Amino acid sequence: MHVYRATGFNSHYQYFNYATKTLPNGLGVGGQLEHFGLWIDSAFTCGHSSSTATFDSEQLSHGREFSIEAVEAWLVRPSVRDDGDVGGPKMSALDTNPDAVAMLEMANKTMYSKMVREPQLDYDSD
Repeated sequence: MHVYRATGFNSHYQYFNYATKTLPNGLGVGGQLEHFGLWIDSAFTCGHSSSTATFDSEQLSHGREFSIEAVEAWLVRPSVRDDGDVGGPKMSALDTNPDAVAMLEMANKTMYSKMVREPQLDYDSD
């Protein structure tokens, strides 16, 4: 593993654009349009990598362009919990947005959160 620190050469640290027609939609880190250190398209299906002066980094992938098989996201800060908020069960977005769930199912999209849901607990029974 290698850490690339900002060089101060420019301030092209991050680019994010979504749902517009005039600029590319996706997430770019370091560099500029078409020459990001790391670019991921808005559908999370493909991307590209180039060397960049922003972080003095080399190309991060074997080839310039690549396909994305999976994306893993991590929380890098402690979660904030309100001590006064320790009541009953929390509702999942799957429970509060049934129309959105139905649309995702019709589009044949995988809803990974369904596979990792906590079991339903009955707080009313003695």
